[in-house]
Amino acid sequence: MDAEKHPFIKASPNPVLSGPDLGKTELVWSSGSDNEGEIYVFTEEEGEKLLAKGSEGHLELDWIKTGILYEIRLYIEHKLAATETISRTNLIIGEAEVSDDAIYNMISTSRNHLWLIAAPKSGSTWLSRILLNYLEWPEVSLIYHYDHREQEVDVRKLLSHKDENIFTPNQHCRVSSATLDFIKKARVSPVLLVRNIYDSVFSNLDHYNSESVQTPMAFMDNHNWEKLSDSKKVNYLVDLLVPWYFNFYAGWFSSELKKSGELCVLTYEELKEDPFTATSKVLNHFHIEISDAKLKSSIELTKNQNTRRNVAKIGRGSRLTKAQKRKIQKLCSYYPEIDFSIIGL
Repeated sequence: MDAEKHPFIKASPNPVLSGPDLGKTELVWSSGSDNEGEIYVFTEEEGEKLLAKGSEGHLELDWIKTGILYEIRLYIEHKLAATETISRTNLIIGEAEVSDDAIYNMISTSRNHLWLIAAPKSGSTWLSRILLNYLEWPEVSLIYHYDHREQEVDVRKLLSHKDENIFTPNQHCRVSSATLDFIKKARVSPVLLVRNIYDSVFSNLDHYNSESVQTPMAFMDNHNWEKLSDSKKVNYLVDLLVPWYFNFYAGWFSSELKKSGELCVLTYEELKEDPFTATSKVLNHFHIEISDAKLKSSIELTKNQNTRRNVAKIGRGSRLTKAQKRKIQKLCSYYPEIDFSIIGL
């Protein structure tokens, strides 16, 4: 098939140019055939919304805000065919290259920055919504692009609200010296959210089946996914996604942040059992004043907000076979100094 016959979606300019008003970009798409495509926009705050339909077309998006990632999705016959992530920064420095250290020096030393680092399908969107409702701080994503790209920190995003308290929602980011350097120099308060590893397998299975197979943890596309049997899909997650989870977990639990107590660790099970106590744990850890009434109201508000909740059931991992569990348990043996008990091992 010729390149131009492939489904595609493209925004230009992207990133969207800075300015005092809402940003604008032109969106162009094609289904690559006579089949009708459906164009949706996805944000962490509002979920998916339909923008347009047609086998091809163009559309002006004149509502792009700074600090929010917009994932534009092209569906063909209800299957995800292409994506484009649109972002905007308020940084205008001409053609000059600006170092990370220069950006750190531009940030107010008196502001607070709470960052939620999360394992996949750990209730992180729900916790993000609770904290955003309560704190009422600007939401600043640090992710440059979704899709298969690793969710590393884009330091430039800090400049969207350099003099204000900010909250960065759920980000699947593994630890590295660069990330630890970012946390130290940007004076970030990190929260780590994890979940029972067995239950996580089936929650991720729901995500792959109903939302998207494009994740940074392991490569997959719709054509291959649809050819797998149900049992083969679970094996795929155990063989390819779970090792990423161990890398994520082992890295953060071996970090000096964890050893020093600077890292606030929370589990999905704590959050589900008592969201008030779990959220209070985060706020207390970073000495943020708690209003019981406001926190209860913030939790209640999430009942009418998009939290990307699937089944939200503890114990689903019992459906794994003995062989699948042994594969997962074997990964623990490579880290004899790390306690994996809080993720069910």
